[in-house]
Amino acid sequence: MWNYPGDLKGGQATRVQLDTGWSTNYSTFGIANVVGDSTPDMYARLTSTGILNLYDFPPNNVSQVGTGWGSFTSFGLTDFNRDGKPDVIARDNSTGTVYLYPGTTNGLLSARTQIATGW
Repeated sequence: MWNYPGDLKGGQATRVQLDTGWSTNYSTFGIANVVGDSTPDMYARLTSTGILNLYDFPPNNVSQVGTGWGSFTSFGLTDFNRDGKPDVIARDNSTGTVYLYPGTTNGLLSARTQIATGW
């Protein structure tokens, strides 16, 4: 996994390697400042187990935030419910149901709410 930082002039500075082993092991669910420390954080699903982890960059800070995410596809990470914290929007591929997982100040996700069907 590489970080390609901007150079504040519309270009890119030198890339920085953050971690290895991401090519087939993980699916990214979204990147945002989830824990409120002014650095990007990332939700990623371990493909083989369906475990959803939060990576507080640099990626040496990892927290498991959920299990059973194997059948889900991410639609994005945004403040959907307008409470100032990034939320996960994800579809259960087996049912076509779309859920909102509200974010919290510590990066954990609150109980999901169904927001759409037939997707």
